[in-house]
Amino acid sequence: MRRRHYTISSLWFNVQHAEHVAHMAETLYYSSRARYSLDTLLEEMSQALTDYMFLPPSQEAAASLAAANYTVYNFIMTHRDSSGVVWGGPHLFEKASDLGMKTPLLKTGVSHGDEQLFLFSSQEYNYETETFSSSFVSLFVNFISRGRPQGVEGERSEWTPVVAGEPVGYYNISLQPSMVHTPYNAKGRNFWLQTIPLLETFLETGAASHPADVKDEL
Repeated sequence: MRRRHYTISSLWFNVQHAEHVAHMAETLYYSSRARYSLDTLLEEMSQALTDYMFLPPSQEAAASLAAANYTVYNFIMTHRDSSGVVWGGPHLFEKASDLGMKTPLLKTGVSHGDEQLFLFSSQEYNYETETFSSSFVSLFVNFISRGRPQGVEGERSEWTPVVAGEPVGYYNISLQPSMVHTPYNAKGRNFWLQTIPLLETFLETGAASHPADVKDEL
């Protein structure tokens, strides 16, 4: 628990009850199998870190900017080319393989930096890559030049901006792009942005009302 306590405290410095938060996070994200399987540990840790370090901050930033009357276009890229490699390249893949890890995450999914394969020319381009790259580049070129991201002509789905006061949707960038009007992984987002603040408030209120009765465990 101490190690998890340190991780929570160092990454989220405004948490007042790191041990309680660490315990709840472990209960939500980690199964008993993670103690014995590196594949399971990697999969569950990847989800936990995504929810903890990337999802709430990006969604809250989008909502806050929209509330301040800025035009915000939110997206999640779900396409990964079969010839591409995730950020970190084959070196990370080889190390994980040497440890006996076989999780599909090593070969599928999208990682930080993967979009560079489609923004810049590559000798590894194939038909699928060219098709996706054309649409992907068009989105951002049109956003820069016209202030509105639009893909190649013929794509049916429209990328709409975040609306203040409404759930933060996103544009799913893939070979068949589509607008998704429900928040991405609402469970993880709500845990960090609602459940944890409520826990902190409850513990603070309880400590103030009954300091002798508050124990250092759940």
